[in-house]
Amino acid sequence: MKKIHLTKTIHLFLIITCLCITILHFSQIDAQAAGTTNDLEYTVNSDQSITITGYNGTATELQIPQEIDGYPVTNIGDEAFLNFKTLESIEIPNTVTTIGMGAFLGCDNLKNIVIPESVTEIGSMAFSACISLKDIRLPSGIINIEDSVFLLCSNLESIEIPDTVTEIGSMAFSSCESLKNIVIPESVTEIGMGAFYSCSSLKWIEIPDSVTKIGEYAFDSCEGLVIRCPQYSDAYYYGQRHSIAIELLYTKVRWKDFSLNIYDDHADISGFYSDTDTDIRIESTYKYLDLPILAIKRGALQDKSLTSVIIDEGIKSIESKAFADNPELKSVNIPESVTEIAEDAFLNCDNMTITCLYNSVAYEFAEKHGIKMDVYYFNKEASLSIDNILIISNGKPCETKCPDGITYDLDNNILHFNNYNNKEASLRVDSMDGLTLDIVCK
Repeated sequence: MKKIHLTKTIHLFLIITCLCITILHFSQIDAQAAGTTNDLEYTVNSDQSITITGYNGTATELQIPQEIDGYPVTNIGDEAFLNFKTLESIEIPNTVTTIGMGAFLGCDNLKNIVIPESVTEIGSMAFSACISLKDIRLPSGIINIEDSVFLLCSNLESIEIPDTVTEIGSMAFSSCESLKNIVIPESVTEIGMGAFYSCSSLKWIEIPDSVTKIGEYAFDSCEGLVIRCPQYSDAYYYGQRHSIAIELLYTKVRWKDFSLNIYDDHADISGFYSDTDTDIRIESTYKYLDLPILAIKRGALQDKSLTSVIIDEGIKSIESKAFADNPELKSVNIPESVTEIAEDAFLNCDNMTITCLYNSVAYEFAEKHGIKMDVYYFNKEASLSIDNILIISNGKPCETKCPDGITYDLDNNILHFNNYNNKEASLRVDSMDGLTLDIVCK
């Protein structure tokens, strides 16, 4: 009964949506001018941009121009290529920001479409019933995958959802019968009603614990589906309620003030519970299971009123918004082991100083984003040999040379650098000709 009910719902939804698109299409009145070029119909908008509104040609391959009469083409209008049967390939220029509702609805033979990174909005049903479309790459600026946008794309086999998407709309991929697997990024919080209904070839879907709402019928008629998800997540309980097989991605534990994702061979920091600790240290080993901690996950320490952070050597990545919205954050010590830092990892942390190794990933990140730095020029495992200068540490010669290309500031026989652990230290530098230099450790 449930499947019959949903089928009627889908049909009713299609009828209502198509009617709404048609009404909207005929109600659009451009205040300035309309025209045709190379069989493309267009209007000039009030901001001197162009909206493509239709096509009268018979081409199988089409490249939309970047501009018409000197005005940039910024929009593919609602129903612009509705039921255009001969079109097989289309390239959209990087001036376009919006693809309207039903823009390519019913383009039966459309196989290839290039959507540029400039596009930030794709309307509902934009590619519905494009039955020849096998794969598509969505641009990274998309926030929502709208209702029914790929409904009835029966040959769609794969799609990569960018990590900017927060919501997957109702029936977005319904009846995509060739879709084999889907990875939902951690940016997504909601999956709409019937979003993957009747995706009969869908073998597995990976759903993170960021998803806190899953609509009814979301995975109905997906026989043999396995949901890959964290233990005790909303997807985990959804699968249990609907008798869908579950494969655990990881288990979640609370350790000290942190939430950890525990995998077979490592752990990741996924959250922080304390409301009082503002000066924190992030260790690189979960000692109960002797597992290395490798990543600070998306949003793990976002908006936690932090003032200082020390990250232990061994952590490898700092993900999107991991420390975002901590305006009082003054200092962050990032070790050389960190090789990946998301562009927005420290969003709205405008008063901080990063302590890091010269030429490390953290150094390059701070330099790129104009963040203040305390820089040290060799780590605690290394020594320093520059020209004929030999560093003596605690009265013993250092045996391991630092990498070539190290730079330093030598001013009045004072060699300035930043100490690795931010504690005072003293080293004596002797040259082979007997000259003694003092190192200032800050």
